[in-house]
Amino acid sequence: MTPNSQNTPNSLAGRAIAFRSPRRISITLPYEIYFQLTQLSSLQGRSLSNLAAFLLEHSLGEGGGSRSDGRPMPLAAEVQRWRDNRAG
Repeated sequence: MTPNSQNTPNSLAGRAIAFRSPRRISITLPYEIYFQLTQLSSLQGRSLSNLAAFLLEHSLGEGGGSRSDGRPMPLAAEVQRWRDNRAG
């Protein structure tokens, strides 16, 4: 085993998933999507980053933001659903 091999992805494969830390990414969005995200994050009182992570998690299988056929809901529908739930 070489000194640097301890940090390779293969050497980490045996570690528990619970110890994996979140990763940062950078994306480029069309202005309209950015605007909708900033509006919704403001309405919900959360950071734009937190909202984006939430929406990605739900669109990738968490279930909360899915249609009956499993496809993710458009952002506008997510905004409306949140407003309806908040109103009562």
